[in-house]
Amino acid sequence: MKHRFEGMLLASDFDGTLLDSDSAVSRENREALDYFTANGGYFTPATGRIPSVALPYCMELPVNTPCIFMNGAILYDVIAGKAIEQSSLPKEALHLVEAVMAEFPTLGVEIFTTDGAYVAQLGEVTKWHFGGLHLPLEQVDPRTILPMESWCKLNLTGDTALLSQVKSFLRPWQADFEMSSSYPLFWEITARGIDKGAAVLRVAEHMGVSRDRIFTIGDSYNDTSMLRIAAHAFAPANAEQELLDLADTVVSHHDQHALRDAIATLEKL
Repeated sequence: MKHRFEGMLLASDFDGTLLDSDSAVSRENREALDYFTANGGYFTPATGRIPSVALPYCMELPVNTPCIFMNGAILYDVIAGKAIEQSSLPKEALHLVEAVMAEFPTLGVEIFTTDGAYVAQLGEVTKWHFGGLHLPLEQVDPRTILPMESWCKLNLTGDTALLSQVKSFLRPWQADFEMSSSYPLFWEITARGIDKGAAVLRVAEHMGVSRDRIFTIGDSYNDTSMLRIAAHAFAPANAEQELLDLADTVVSHHDQHALRDAIATLEKL
């Protein structure tokens, strides 16, 4: 007997989409995901979070595909407990970090690797960010975080006025990196070609899912690439306007069980 969601892949952002304002998965969203996967669907989280911070959620969800971490820099097998794909930043990333630190001494500079999270330059937003994630807050010289092959993602943090200056300063670097934002106070950087959309396509290939059976949902700018590659894209009502315009269907606010509503729509497609 064919299950109603058989051959569908649903990729969801975490913060502002699957998680509510208390960073929790609602009972309604959890039950909807259980129903979706029990009836043949594939579910993958697609988040900018690092593995150690995202995994506690993944272990409690019906994840049955590789998970997408660090905006696509890592595909992670929850069952095996290891990364199955890793995309490193190019060596120019060290020069970028040193350049922004020299130009913007109050900017927070965070470096995420395969085995940890590091603070190259401490700013007020980074203090808040690492505190909220319960990560150790220790400033290190970026040249000591070696090998470079372990660098997966940079996150530059500051108020919106500061980040506006930083974005202008980094324009000459854009040919070598992907740059996006999951939060107004963050500017996230991965290697060129590494984003959530490309990662969702890799997961789909891994699971044997055709392009016309890929469905995605997200609320912020770093979700844009995965909404663009979907056969049908969703955005919660709280999403950035660009995502609302891009989505095929706008569902409820992330505090009102957006995933439940997306899955209810999938059942009718």
